[in-house]
Amino acid sequence: MKHILTKFPALILILAIVSAICAPQVLAQFGGATPQKRTVDEKKNKVLYKTNLEKKLLTIPYVPNYPATGKNIKLLRALNYPNAGKGTTCLVQGFLVKDGQAEILSWYNSTLTSYGWKVAPGNRTGTQIFGRKMKEGCLVQVMVTKASREEIAKGFKSFVNVRFNQTTPS
Repeated sequence: MKHILTKFPALILILAIVSAICAPQVLAQFGGATPQKRTVDEKKNKVLYKTNLEKKLLTIPYVPNYPATGKNIKLLRALNYPNAGKGTTCLVQGFLVKDGQAEILSWYNSTLTSYGWKVAPGNRTGTQIFGRKMKEGCLVQVMVTKASREEIAKGFKSFVNVRFNQTTPS
C-alpha cells in the first residue's frame, strides 16, 4: 500500500479534496448533524451547498405523504437543499412506519401512478421504485428497508426513504 501511495500523490490529493467536500453532505444526510454550508468566495458569500434540516414531513410536489399518522410514524430526517442549483429542487426524507415493506411499496406504486407518474421497479430485490414526470422535470425514488432491531422492538417494521428532484426547464 505504501508503494501505491508514493507512486500516485495526485490521486491522494484528489481523494482528500473529494472527502473534504462530501463529508458535510454525508453527515447531514444521516441525521444528527447541524445544517452545513460551503462557500467558494467568502467576500461574495456565495453558498454552493446548504442543507436545511426540517422538523416535520416535507411537502413534496406531486408526491403525497404516506398515510401514517401519530405514533404510527417517526420522522428521522427531512432535508431540503435550497442551493441545489438554479431551477432545481432537491428534497430527501426518511421515516419509520409500522407497516410492512410490500404494503408501503404497493401504496406508493398505485398512488404515484394515479398522480400521473411513470413508475418502474428500482432494483431486483423489490425494495425500491422510481417514478418520473418528464413534463415537470421530476424524478422520485422510494426505498423501503427493514427497520433496525431497536426500532422493531418499538413496533416499527419499515424505514422509508423518499428522494425527490425537480429541474424546471429553462
